[in-house]
Amino acid sequence: MPTRPFSATAVLTAVLGFAAAPALAAPGADASAARLAQATAAADHAGKIAAADVEIKVAVDELAQARRRLEAGRQATTKDRVNQLEGGGPMTEAYNLRVQALQQDVAKAQKRLDRALAARKALDK
Repeated sequence: MPTRPFSATAVLTAVLGFAAAPALAAPGADASAARLAQATAAADHAGKIAAADVEIKVAVDELAQARRRLEAGRQATTKDRVNQLEGGGPMTEAYNLRVQALQQDVAKAQKRLDRALAARKALDK
């Protein structure tokens, strides 16, 4: 029986399996695979940018809400003063704790926004 040379496709099919062999043996397969990898990476990057933009919007909204709550929480009533005098007297401990907690909420919201902006900026590099 005469010896027949094996084609690259036949060898790859035998070694790698049928599904992978034609793509690897085809001319320009490396370029196609590179384009596919590049397109996949670009789509992944675009998805990360979109997610980062959503996080920024959520963080901006959260910060705005925290600032509104702080402003509302700073409005003192007569029960927020030790001597319950309108416009005079020191503030109660409850008032001071309430305002402090609201200030901490604003600080946390600001940090979240800062992190979101930094993450988005890192994606631009």
